[in-house]
Amino acid sequence: MKKKQFCKNHPDRAAHRKCYYCKAPLCTDCQHHYEKHIFCGKKCYYSWKIATLVRPLKSYKQLTWFILILLISDLLIILLLKHEPIPQKEAGLSGQIVTDTSANKVSFKSNELVQGNEIVFKVTVPENHLIALARNGQFIKTVISSRSGQIEIKSSLDLGRNSFKLFTFSEGEKPELLDSISVNYFSRRVKYLELPVYQVNTGKKLVALTFDGGSLDNGTIDILDTLKKYDVKCTMFLTGNFIRHYPQLVKRIVSDGHETGNHSYSHPHLTQLEINGGNETLDNVTYALIDKQLSRADSIFNKVSGKHFAPLWRAPYGEFNNEIIRWAALAGYKHIGWSDKCDTWDWVADTTSSIYRKNVEILARLLMVEDKYGLNGKIILMHLGTERSREIPYKILGEIIRKLRQRGYHFVTVSELINSK
Repeated sequence: MKKKQFCKNHPDRAAHRKCYYCKAPLCTDCQHHYEKHIFCGKKCYYSWKIATLVRPLKSYKQLTWFILILLISDLLIILLLKHEPIPQKEAGLSGQIVTDTSANKVSFKSNELVQGNEIVFKVTVPENHLIALARNGQFIKTVISSRSGQIEIKSSLDLGRNSFKLFTFSEGEKPELLDSISVNYFSRRVKYLELPVYQVNTGKKLVALTFDGGSLDNGTIDILDTLKKYDVKCTMFLTGNFIRHYPQLVKRIVSDGHETGNHSYSHPHLTQLEINGGNETLDNVTYALIDKQLSRADSIFNKVSGKHFAPLWRAPYGEFNNEIIRWAALAGYKHIGWSDKCDTWDWVADTTSSIYRKNVEILARLLMVEDKYGLNGKIILMHLGTERSREIPYKILGEIIRKLRQRGYHFVTVSELINSK
C-alpha cells in the first residue's frame, strides 16, 4: 500500500503532486506552474532552469564555468526571489469548500463553518457510510448515516490551533481523507476569564469578604444576621451539595443581596496537592468533569433561586493549575482566589495544628496585615460552616467589620472590587 504523503507547508493536508525540482510533496494551494511543470515556487523553478542550461557541459573548463554559473545563479535567485508566504487556507471560515470523491460519492460542503466557539461540518453521504472527525490527531466524533442525505458533525474549538481531518469509511473500502481544515481560535472573553484574581490594584480602601459554602451550614444564619446588621454585601461561593441540602439558606443569601459564585457541585479534589504536594491535574479530572461540576451546580442554584451564579468560581480546596483554570474559563467562569495572608484559617478545627487560630488571633492577624501592607483591593477568605466546637469563627465577624470600618475600609462584592479599577 502506497504511503499517503502530506504537504511540506501544510502537514495536515494530503499531497498528490511533488515539486519537479526538489521532489517535496505539495498540496493544491502550494503548487506553482512554470513551463508545464509544478514547483514549490520561483526558487526551485530558477534552480531547475539554470541546471537545465548547464547540464550539457562536460569538460573541466566547462565544469569551472559551471561552478561560476552556479554562484552567479544563487545571486540571481536572491535578487529575483521575493518572499513567498505559505498559502493560508481561508476556506472553511467563510465561503465554500466542495470535495467530491467519485468512489463513494461523498460530498462535503460548508458555508460559514465556524459558529461561535464551535465548528460545524455538513456532509452529504449515501446510506451506510461512516464519517469520522479527528482534531489534532485524535478522533473525536463518528457518525453513521442510516440513509442518504446531509448530516452535521459539530465540535467545540480549543483556544489556539485546531487541526481537523474529516474521513469517510464505507463497507469493504479503506478510509479516505475527505478534507482537512485548520482553525486558529481566539476568544477575548476566554482570555479574560483565564486570568485569576487574588486581589485588585486600587488606591481605594475597598475590601471583599468572601465565604465558601461546602457541606456545613452551622454558622450561616449568624453570618447572614451579622452582615445584615452592618449592611455588608459579600460574595459567597456555594457548592451544589450546599444548595441541595440548605435551599432556604440559599434563598436568603440571594434575597439579602449577596453575590453568589460557583464552588463546584460536589467539592472534588482536582490536583495531586493532597497526595504529594504537587500541582499536577489528577488523571480523572478533565474538561468534561470541570464543565459538568460547574454547570450542575449552577443548574441546581437556578432551580432553587431562579438566578444564575455570577461568572466567578473558586476551586475546591484551593486546588487548581493553569489547565484547570483554562477549562473553567471555557465553561464561562473566572477563578477567584484570596489575597496573600488573607486566609483567616477559620476552617482549621484541630487545636494542635500550627495554623489553628483563636478568634482574637484571627482578628489580630488581619489587623497586622492591614498595618503592614494595607488591605486595599484584598480578598478575605472565610467559611459558612465550621467543624469547631469552640472558638467559633463567625462570632468575630462583627468585630472584623467594625475595626476595618474604623480604619476607613468599605466592604464590596468581588465583582464590585474588580470593576473598581
